[in-house]
Amino acid sequence: MELNFEYENVKLDFEITQDRIVRKPRQDFVCADTERAQSLAEICEVQIRGRMTRGHMGARHLQSSESGRFRYVAHAIEKGERGALLTITQRSDLAELRSFFFVPKGTGTLRTWHEIENIGAQPFTLEYIGTYGELMMTEPKTFGETEFWLPTNGSYCECQWSRAPLSVYGVFGGHNMKSQKKLCISNTGAWSTKTYLPMGAVKDRNGAFTMWQIEANGSWSYELSDLYDSLTLHLNGPTFEEHNWQKTLKPGERFETVKAAVTRGRSFNEAAANMTAYRRAIVVNNRLAAPVVFNEYMYASWNTPSEKTAYALAPVAKRFGADYYVIDCGWHDEEPDPFYYLGRWEESASRYPGGLKKTLDFIRAQGLVPGLWMEPEAVGAKGDAAKLYEEDAYFSRGGAVLGISERYQLDFRNEKVFSRLEKIVGKLVEDYGVGYLKLDYNIEPGVGTDRNAESCGDGLLEHNRAYLRWVCRLREKYPSLVIENCASGGNRMDYLTLANCDLQSTSDQIDYRVYPYIAANMFSVLLPEQAAVWAYPASHVDESQPDRECVIMNMINGLAGRMHLASRLNLLNEENGALVREACEFSHEIDGFRKRALPWFHKDLPAEMDAGQVVFGMREGGRLLVFAYRMHGEEKICIDAGREIGSAAVVYPKDSQIGLSVNGGTLSMKFPQPYMARVIEIRFK
Repeated sequence: MELNFEYENVKLDFEITQDRIVRKPRQDFVCADTERAQSLAEICEVQIRGRMTRGHMGARHLQSSESGRFRYVAHAIEKGERGALLTITQRSDLAELRSFFFVPKGTGTLRTWHEIENIGAQPFTLEYIGTYGELMMTEPKTFGETEFWLPTNGSYCECQWSRAPLSVYGVFGGHNMKSQKKLCISNTGAWSTKTYLPMGAVKDRNGAFTMWQIEANGSWSYELSDLYDSLTLHLNGPTFEEHNWQKTLKPGERFETVKAAVTRGRSFNEAAANMTAYRRAIVVNNRLAAPVVFNEYMYASWNTPSEKTAYALAPVAKRFGADYYVIDCGWHDEEPDPFYYLGRWEESASRYPGGLKKTLDFIRAQGLVPGLWMEPEAVGAKGDAAKLYEEDAYFSRGGAVLGISERYQLDFRNEKVFSRLEKIVGKLVEDYGVGYLKLDYNIEPGVGTDRNAESCGDGLLEHNRAYLRWVCRLREKYPSLVIENCASGGNRMDYLTLANCDLQSTSDQIDYRVYPYIAANMFSVLLPEQAAVWAYPASHVDESQPDRECVIMNMINGLAGRMHLASRLNLLNEENGALVREACEFSHEIDGFRKRALPWFHKDLPAEMDAGQVVFGMREGGRLLVFAYRMHGEEKICIDAGREIGSAAVVYPKDSQIGLSVNGGTLSMKFPQPYMARVIEIRFK
């Protein structure tokens, strides 16, 4: 018997034989042993401690202990306004497994997850449970022609893709069998994106893409490997082998996996567009009502904000077009380096002698929504803030409290931690009138905590889930509160977190000439309306008034996403101030377009770090907004728009002296000096 699930352009096929259900390959491939390969295509791989694995697969999560043990029980297909959901129920002697396959309407993307329940009489311990698996992804023996696209990440260099044939990574088949090895991309710790983004893509020999993302705000991994001359993919959250995770379920207890999304496209642009539509479908109502945020951290107050700084900059920020005004790290402690003393979240009397509330009231009187920075998960090891909590409030391993960079990591499973920080935010919102909260995270606790947990990985997973419950609780209590997610920039840039936050800090990059390489690729990772990008046009105003092109490039960086305006704008001259004001006005003008637009990658490729030119954009219907940068490269930039161009014009800055030349679907321009940028609007015929 066959089970077919099809909605829009997503199609899943299953075969049910003698009460066993397996997934059929999405294409009619014939590999070295098609029948054997299909028999291994479990809906979900599950490893239970003490149970025998079913095959010799090396370190791969394939043919785990429960492979072949689960028996098909039932399935249901529901279709409604939000999309279509397939639920498959299987049962073994120990567990019931419910698998969910959901396609949100208009996304062309599959979301999948599983729930396992102990239906036996004794506890059992999970060591692995997958989220998504697919065998026979590619035509046989095409590893040298199939590219793996890997999104690397890190502080100051977020969102950088690399690509190479699978054979370069050592995935090239095991002579018609299996090589036993795997290519594993993994993260261990609470900074979910510190080295890699929980994403990836495969481009087959015909140019078609399969793209995926794992929705985990902590540990995760995925693996690519060969099986009978074709490619396999497995996505998962934390595991015993990679992340020191295990979970014991007593009779009647359940565990739900992390979620993942998979989409396909005829190009990178199409796959990224599908993923963008999907992200919009899962994000809880974005509350940022207006697009320009002024944050006084970069090139203004840094870690030492003050009443004086806010009084000087808030009126200027409003005059230039800001909607929010955020006071960053340092409002909360008296010490000159507050990072290592934080945790009390009480205002600094020396920095705000008139009271922090008075300063926030002044900001509000300018017509700006006031915001504050917090790092709720950390407590400084210096000073006495750590005494606010008992020892069981902190991450520990082997009975020793974990110390990280002169700080301690709070455990949000602890009710005192959860409730105390909820009350602190309540005071800031209700008594101080805070309407914007920047939640930062500047430590990495590694594998996790074993306090009140059976493994470090289990402790970390449950803390991470508790932290997001806390964030959701704030959103429920304060419907107008805007929440920005940050982790030393983009080190926690995952869509479990971002489904529940309004904004994501894309980087802490302090050089406007490096930021374009981040901005160019961020739309493959983030929604445009969630991507917070710094613009600091007065970064070195002490030395001299910034060059006109410096101001323009800064502002174009910010225009690419949600602008985070910064620096001492009050020191800009009239000409440069006018450029800032024009950019903020344009950001407001395109805000609706930004919320609907899909990403556009020039020549279907992400930008490369240190490239001589950078070109990317946003598109909707017949409109394409292009961000073009001459970095250190040649002066002539030729843009292949992919369609015949009807008109093209520079829309920021409007008094640009750059000439444009259109020939069919190609737009050419010359930038006479290095480090210039322009925003061009293209209308197609």
